[in-house]
Amino acid sequence: MNRRANPVEKAARLLDLVPFIYTHQGISVTDLAAEFSIETEELLGDLNALWMCGETRFDLIELEFESGFVYIRNADALNVVRSLSVQEVTAILFGLDLLKESISAERADLLSDIELVKKVIGTPLQRLVASEPMISGGVITAIDDALKNRQRLQITYHSVAEDVTSERVLHPIEKRIENGVELLLAFCESADALRSFRLDRIQKAELLPEPITQTGRVQSDAIESVTIKVHHDLRRVFETLGKLTPGIGDTYTVEIYNQSWLIREVLASGGAIEVVEPAALRAEIARQAGLVASQYR
Repeated sequence: MNRRANPVEKAARLLDLVPFIYTHQGISVTDLAAEFSIETEELLGDLNALWMCGETRFDLIELEFESGFVYIRNADALNVVRSLSVQEVTAILFGLDLLKESISAERADLLSDIELVKKVIGTPLQRLVASEPMISGGVITAIDDALKNRQRLQITYHSVAEDVTSERVLHPIEKRIENGVELLLAFCESADALRSFRLDRIQKAELLPEPITQTGRVQSDAIESVTIKVHHDLRRVFETLGKLTPGIGDTYTVEIYNQSWLIREVLASGGAIEVVEPAALRAEIARQAGLVASQYR
């Protein structure tokens, strides 16, 4: 026995009944009840309710069903199949695309269901509406697996400041969110230092079979705070050094794990970065800069 509908479901069914009867004039009461999965008694109640509807109290819907067969007239105002608006369909299609990207290929059942829903609700719009998430679902899956299994990760990373795409091998440490941006904190083998990578700039990520073996190089006791000044190319410096904490005046504090890496970045910055403290590091940078300059005399 079918359960009786609640008021919201009943109102929705009444709206669906009118266009259906219009296209199935003369359908039997029994068949109509079966079509909407309700008892005949409940259907008759719906038809009696519809009989009292209309644009005005002097212009009601005309229904005939006493003979056991249903006919309808004068119901043009309700002869519209309930449907989603273009805006609603567009929003759903965007959402389904984003959801699809976040689902593993192993869940073929869910991916198939998504395609089915898209086909049912948005066939006319699918050519015009498509979306891609800022962060690929494959990238997120690879990062999560690397963190979970302590594996090395090879990524293709786009540096916006330099407009350069590079291949890097990382030892992932953690994911974090700073100022609304998702970041991956990891030890970068090419930089030989701890770096932060924006997830939306990682174009591709692939797990490497070798486990992480160099985590000792990035332990918290190796952190060194350095005070710097940025004279120009602030955006590029942020991209290169990662998180900069504003200090006194026009200075910033940056935490590093390898002095050699910072020295290389300062020398390569063309005067954009000046190390203020510690004094020993500042002196070493000045010494190495002098050696480089002497090669051009």
